[in-house]
Amino acid sequence: MQIQLPPALIKSILTFFLSPEHDSVIGDMDEEFEDNCAEMPSYKAIFIYFFQSLKIIPVIIFHSILWSREMFKNYLKIALRTMNRYKGFTAINLIGLAVAMSICLLIILFVKDQLSYENMHSRRDHIYRVTSKIELRPGGQRHFATTPASLADILKENYPAIETAVKIKEWNGNIIYDDHSFRVRHIFTEPAYFDMFNFRMQNGDVRAAISEPNRTILSPETARKIFQDEDPLGKIVQFEGVGEFVVAGILASPAGKSHLLFDAVTSYATVSTAAAFEESVDNWRQNFYSSYTYFQLKDDAKLAELEAQLPAILKQRYQPEKDDRMAISTFETQALTDVNLGESYTNMLGNPTPAIVVYVIGAIGLLIMLTACFNYMSLSVARSLKRAKEVGMRKVLGAYRLQIIRQFLSEACLASLLALVIAFGLLYWLLPAFNELRGVVELNSRIKLDIFQQWDIYLYFFGFSLLTALIAGLYPAVYLSAFVPLSVLKGIDRIRGFSGITVRKTLTVFQFSLSLLFIITCIVIYRQSAHILEADYGFNKENLITLDLQKTDYEIFRNEFANHASVLQISGTNEMPLTGSLNTSRLQIPGREGPQEIIDYAVDPNFIENMGLELIAGRNFSDHITTDQYTKIILNESAVTDWQLGNVDEAIGKTIYSVWDSLDFTVIGVVRNYHFDLTQRSIAPMILRYSPDRIDIANIRIQPGSATAVLDDLEITWKKLDPIHPIQYAEFGAGSISEIRAVFRDLIKITGFIGTLAVLIASLGLLAMTSYSTENRLKEVSIRKILGASISSVVVLLSKDFLKLLIISIFIAAPLAWFINSMWLQEMASQIPLGIDVFIMGILPILLIALAAVISQTLKAALANPVDTLRYE
Repeated sequence: MQIQLPPALIKSILTFFLSPEHDSVIGDMDEEFEDNCAEMPSYKAIFIYFFQSLKIIPVIIFHSILWSREMFKNYLKIALRTMNRYKGFTAINLIGLAVAMSICLLIILFVKDQLSYENMHSRRDHIYRVTSKIELRPGGQRHFATTPASLADILKENYPAIETAVKIKEWNGNIIYDDHSFRVRHIFTEPAYFDMFNFRMQNGDVRAAISEPNRTILSPETARKIFQDEDPLGKIVQFEGVGEFVVAGILASPAGKSHLLFDAVTSYATVSTAAAFEESVDNWRQNFYSSYTYFQLKDDAKLAELEAQLPAILKQRYQPEKDDRMAISTFETQALTDVNLGESYTNMLGNPTPAIVVYVIGAIGLLIMLTACFNYMSLSVARSLKRAKEVGMRKVLGAYRLQIIRQFLSEACLASLLALVIAFGLLYWLLPAFNELRGVVELNSRIKLDIFQQWDIYLYFFGFSLLTALIAGLYPAVYLSAFVPLSVLKGIDRIRGFSGITVRKTLTVFQFSLSLLFIITCIVIYRQSAHILEADYGFNKENLITLDLQKTDYEIFRNEFANHASVLQISGTNEMPLTGSLNTSRLQIPGREGPQEIIDYAVDPNFIENMGLELIAGRNFSDHITTDQYTKIILNESAVTDWQLGNVDEAIGKTIYSVWDSLDFTVIGVVRNYHFDLTQRSIAPMILRYSPDRIDIANIRIQPGSATAVLDDLEITWKKLDPIHPIQYAEFGAGSISEIRAVFRDLIKITGFIGTLAVLIASLGLLAMTSYSTENRLKEVSIRKILGASISSVVVLLSKDFLKLLIISIFIAAPLAWFINSMWLQEMASQIPLGIDVFIMGILPILLIALAAVISQTLKAALANPVDTLRYE
């Protein structure tokens, strides 16, 4: 979807509210807006247009102030006096605006950061990558970010519209230097990579660095980590499993963010010479899911013409075979600037952020800011009666309505700018917490705020502050300026326009309902997170240490460590349950059409006993029966049931064909179902295979309370077996589920913070409504007190309408919270019950806070002296 943005829209709106003297200021920016946004996807154009608008608003305000300096000087004096006079009102306004604004400033930084991806490349608008649609057999489709390796060469040689093309192969592994191992993200590519993308060298010649095999370029951070203070140029490093490489250059620090930033960049010529890859660049059946193709169009070239040629290239170069489980169906192109925030593909290069993340975060910021602006409106109108006579007197003395509107807008601007100062301080507190969120770390979306380098951020923040002031202050300004002098000077104390059943009450119910929803959800997430470690998943997860063998022979390690006094048993596997990592095989099940994809665990004969699994039929694997290796399998109950193999005893001896291994498997046992995937409530069919060469994790069962001693000895043993690689282990009960727990922890932080913020803002709104209502009913309260009404009866009278709103909020939020949380809990392997105590824990604090806000104002009105209120009646 393409859009043509109207830059004149914001110009006309702001000119109407501020000054007619700066048409040329905005007019000069129209062409820039259109050039930047006309050819972009709609969501990016909207974001860019919004940020450009924020930068223009301060310019307009500045020109308006220059145009009428004395007028604004007078407005500023009145605004300062008013804020000083109503200190409590000012404090509440500033707190509400500042807290909400700090969140929005953080979101502005995040969105601006995400939109800045690939801006460092001067030819970014002409660069594209080719992606592949893959047909899965026997059915289904998947979109891959990869292509066959030789596609780049074909495009470059045969299509003049392409200025250059480059192929990339990703490799994640270890660099070994001086008996130390370092994990790196690394690519193989060609010299054209540096022609297409604006990555520069700090040391070394780029073409010489990656033109020949076994030469590599390191990032500054990686070079510093590996070589410390040594000069890295010319040093020999070992890429584990690939070979030795000469460090031929050091990259310069990047000028921006890109999904193409890596720890090491190595010559693609190595791929055809290294035995580790054993693949032909021209064999599209072997390598279409491991390489990436990028190309750059010439200035006068049209992408559509090239895209029309891609089907012919595919048809000419690629013919899948019948037994291929994946086949390319078509090629597509994706603009470089659309990779981040674009469509999510399989085998993505780098860590692009899904667009939905920005949408959700942006929606949260908008919701928070609108509620804060609404509260400002409510509080301003709640104080309208105290300023009604001021407005009337100003009009009698000759003030025009537009001047009064500008006066109140200037007060809103001043409040918003003061709130911005507070929000800026809160932002420095929020940034570290945001950058520690697991999702932010994984997506490489950490935000840096350098006030000495990012000068444009001041314009964004300042513009956002003024825009907030316009939104929050517009209705009060229009409302207050509409007072009729004769009416307000006669002392009319009930002015229509913001009383009764209005949007205010509806939004208050919405705010409290939303607050309750967040708080209850936060409680549920916290309880479910704690429940994860305590639940029974069908195996024994206590006192278990998992060790990543990192290619160390399992039998050698087991023989070395099995005699430790505190070790009860050691078993081996390729994947651990509940960690989210699953291995699959394709089996031909008797009676089923087509191969089935099945969860497949490689284990040794000790695994079932060590993990506390229950063997309910048949036998376990045995070291003494050589045929048990590779050709015998053990099923879980779900496999027996789903594959209709009869009862568990009848399943023993059945033969199942393995498509991938081209072997007949014989069933020798059945284990009781156990959960191996935390995110799935139902247990899928699964097989256990005795495959010694696939075992890369050791499960060490230890004596209770002996973890410290065992881990100390384990590190000593590991250094003896593998002095190069650092040991990698986890205490399973607290460690192997930490990935899932980290997600829950982030959700608790986010929902808890937003819930607390929503409660705070909703309470301020309720405070405004209560203040406004009691202001209007002061004379009624005074007469009731003179006639004998008690203070308690007056408080109940003034509070009951607001209590109704709270009750309505509870009746809306509680069922909604139950429905939403029940939905996601159903997907968990083991879940907590949603009892009434969860809802009481969520409702009670919000109810108490809301009651405190209401009673504080109603009690103040009830205690007021009737003489003061009725003095002039």
